[in-house]
Amino acid sequence: MREPQKTTIGDVQYSVTPMSPIVASKLLTRLIKIVGEPIGKLAGMKKDGAKGILEQEIDGKLISEALSVLTEKLDENEMESILKRIISPEYVTFSTDGDQWKKLSSIDGHFSEHGGMAGMFKLARFVLETNYSDFLKDLVG
Repeated sequence: MREPQKTTIGDVQYSVTPMSPIVASKLLTRLIKIVGEPIGKLAGMKKDGAKGILEQEIDGKLISEALSVLTEKLDENEMESILKRIISPEYVTFSTDGDQWKKLSSIDGHFSEHGGMAGMFKLARFVLETNYSDFLKDLVG
């Protein structure tokens, strides 16, 4: 089993234990179904010489199309379900003092006190990086 990864967001330390490969692959399948097509639309913006999507000139029409497709695939209930799966107490513990580590009992309650929505999404990104960074590096080359 891979080792837990740690990060600090605001005044809170988080420890993320990687998901099992089967659980991670199920979540990845779910995420690809939602964001695969919008990412494909944005990839169409790539111009010669640019290294990635973030270095592109903004094409408002393509971004609008990508967001439209994304909102068709993702409603508020699906967003909540995915966030709860990503930031699960099965994998995520936190510490505000560096000594006592606790499981997240309520995502809403925790982030109401620590970091708000920005903190929640930063932690979700870290969980995804912890679980998929090696896979994505191998996939991209």
